[in-house]
Amino acid sequence: MFKITSLQNPKIKDVVKLRERREREKTNLFLIEGYRELRRALDAKRKPHTLFYCPELFLGSNERALLDQSGAELIQCTPEVFAKISYRDRPDGLLAVAPQLHLALKDLPLKKNPFFVIAESIETTGHLG
Repeated sequence: MFKITSLQNPKIKDVVKLRERREREKTNLFLIEGYRELRRALDAKRKPHTLFYCPELFLGSNERALLDQSGAELIQCTPEVFAKISYRDRPDGLLAVAPQLHLALKDLPLKKNPFFVIAESIETTGHLG
């Protein structure tokens, strides 16, 4: 565990690049920001590689336990550094970098005689509902 205070740190620059689709596809990584989203990822057995955190931005008391549970490389950030990597208006001090999960249809757990609905070329997604 270490602390990053520089906006010019290469790790910070790499995280900012992950906002772009091309970079996410190239690296096979994506960002998980926020306590609730990270909690859901961990519950689904998705382990992040790296977890950036800023204690000054924590909203509750459960964040510390989540840091320990993550199993990720922990990197503390100053509020200024965290603001640079965050993509939220009001960040809560947690942002993880995790590997993407690619599933094929054959990998999905299916019941006997499954039923599928496939929607193709929908012009207005609101019409699907």
